Amino acid sequence: AIECAAVLHLALAGGLMYAYGRVIGLSRPAALVMAMTFMLSGFLVSQAMWFTPAIGAAAWLPLGFIAVEKLFATRTAPWMAVLACVVALPVLAGWLQSWLYAMYAIWGFFGLRLVLLARTPDGRSAIFRVVLLGVGAGLLGVGLAAVQLLPTLELQQLTPRRPGGLS
Repeated sequence: AIECAAVLHLALAGGLMYAYGRVIGLSRPAALVMAMTFMLSGFLVSQAMWFTPAIGAAAWLPLGFIAVEKLFATRTAPWMAVLACVVALPVLAGWLQSWLYAMYAIWGFFGLRLVLLARTPDGRSAIFRVVLLGVGAGLLGVGLAAVQLLPTLELQQLTPRRPGGLS
């Protein structure tokens, strides 16, 4: 079952990265190279060998990029919901470190797209709506993940490796 989960998440990572390549306008061969590069990257392959929750979290990263692209293109709530799921699903995979890295990438990309939108004359009027949808996606995603996130945060306080300052 663990091997199946690893293979399926690697395939999911490749498929979603291919879809992202097509969303941003790459040709099919270029999107395929992009997908294979991500799917067979050192991080994903090494994590697939020994720690499947890490790839279970990282596999959703391309869908986050797709959701951000579509959110800026359409400015509609369905893509906010997709982005919320992308925020929640890596937490439910069980590896917060990969989730945190994915959130850095997704929200950094969201910020970059926001700056680019602000530089266009038509985009200035849409900034409020896009920010509102992005904040909604983030809050909804954390709310969906709370079923796993809250017990994890409680457990962290009870472990010898709990977060905090070093003496």
